[in-house]
Amino acid sequence: MRNVVHAAIAYVELHNACVGKSAVEATALEKVAEISLFRRAYTLDYPRSNGQSTVQSAFIHPKLQGVRELQERLKTSSPVFARLDGSEELLGSVVPDMGEDEELYPMFINEAAYVEKNVALVLASRRVETVTYWARHLPVA
Repeated sequence: MRNVVHAAIAYVELHNACVGKSAVEATALEKVAEISLFRRAYTLDYPRSNGQSTVQSAFIHPKLQGVRELQERLKTSSPVFARLDGSEELLGSVVPDMGEDEELYPMFINEAAYVEKNVALVLASRRVETVTYWARHLPVA
């Protein structure tokens, strides 16, 4: 909490320091960074047996189970589900309208809280934005 308060005070001080400065002086304090923004693209349910709503016919593939959420990109050839008969379901077959160059990132993989909502995992699309901000070196508290 203390770090948040110090950062807020530093921002206000820096903002006030830029007020009334020329564009050249204020630009010297500008920083540019890239930030990743994620938006939910698909919500996938577990495959079901013969249209029955209660019986799962597959589970999350072991290769997907340990993936770092929102860090590793999935391709159309990535295995998503492992069926009880040993076969695999690939992302391209589960999400047929997915483009070949579309980047999807998994999150909420096999979360127990979402099983009752029929959510096996959520796939998010990623967009990178460039942001400009004013900053100065903050003393370490």
